[in-house]
Amino acid sequence: MTQLSFLIAFFLGFLLLESSFTFVLINRLVGNTGTLYHGTFWVQEMLQTAAFAFMASAYYFKNKELTNTRIATYVIATIIITTISVIAFLSIPPELAFDLRTISSPYFYLANLALLSYTVYRVNATPFSQKLIKSKSLLVPAGFMILALSQILWIYWGFTDLNDILVLANALYVMGLAPLTAALLLILRRRPTFAEVH
Repeated sequence: MTQLSFLIAFFLGFLLLESSFTFVLINRLVGNTGTLYHGTFWVQEMLQTAAFAFMASAYYFKNKELTNTRIATYVIATIIITTISVIAFLSIPPELAFDLRTISSPYFYLANLALLSYTVYRVNATPFSQKLIKSKSLLVPAGFMILALSQILWIYWGFTDLNDILVLANALYVMGLAPLTAALLLILRRRPTFAEVH
């Protein structure tokens, strides 16, 4: 579609990011018990971190060699790590699992913020093609900056567990996905060389 293999990592990250939000919805709908409450957030945190790692790697490898084999290795490693983590979470005593997730959550979100900060820096440092309309090219940095604000609220929620903060963080999360979705649609409509700026 783009003839640029590094963008595959970006698309995979985008799909993981949307998938992680599914577990937030599951948590709000059926996460009444301790296992479901902590388990769904545990998966959401790992998927979200993996998503931002894929997106950051897309910009890191923009001018480097990123083969399909390496991408496949990253995908397989992500699946294995997530599967092992979920099994481990369900295997240890609930009290210990809950304490572990409560302690680890802020660090997941801090790692996400670091990955997003790097991505925002790389996006803003990448010159946009003159063939692109500037207002449209701003969709990508705007989306990532909104997601970064969302992660700041996720960090705050990780320490406070306030429901209002969780709602606001997820609202920004959806708002951040919107311009990125629009940017991906523009990539699909344009010729491959136009996609390089993303």
